[in-house]
Amino acid sequence: MNGYSNFRPGASRSRGFGPAAPRPAENHLESFQREFQVLSRRCIQELFAFLLIATGCFALRHADLLGALPDPVRTLLGAPPPPVLTSLLLGIYLFSQTVLTLGRAVGGARPLLKWQHLAYRCAFFFFYATAGALGDHFLAVFVAGLTLFGLEFFSLWTYSARNLPPGRALSGRL
Repeated sequence: MNGYSNFRPGASRSRGFGPAAPRPAENHLESFQREFQVLSRRCIQELFAFLLIATGCFALRHADLLGALPDPVRTLLGAPPPPVLTSLLLGIYLFSQTVLTLGRAVGGARPLLKWQHLAYRCAFFFFYATAGALGDHFLAVFVAGLTLFGLEFFSLWTYSARNLPPGRALSGRL
């Protein structure tokens, strides 16, 4: 059968696919509402995960991550990045994500929500923690992450406002 289930005897793939199967009637608003629900849930899940990770990092902000390692392992890993370079990298990341997110929002493009961005935002907690400076820079990383999530919510809002027909609104179900 090679993956093709056909109930008509003698029919095969070589004859062609024929007419398209009837699809259930679904208007643009229903399909957009389903897409909006998926995007908004993903954005909320990423925000919740960020808040959980930030809470754990806040509890461990004065811990010495590299102090528990033996001396040969620490010499193998080398020195942690200085907090100044991490702050510079955080600023560059914040600026570039702001420009890209606002560009998508203004252009009306579909919001780009990926789990990798959560990992990028939380990596700064790790960089500062390895340098022993998380206590001093925790608030900067936390505010930068919340700012980017706010921009993603704004992008999602503008996307929904542009794609809804005039005079229509999404239902309150999420």
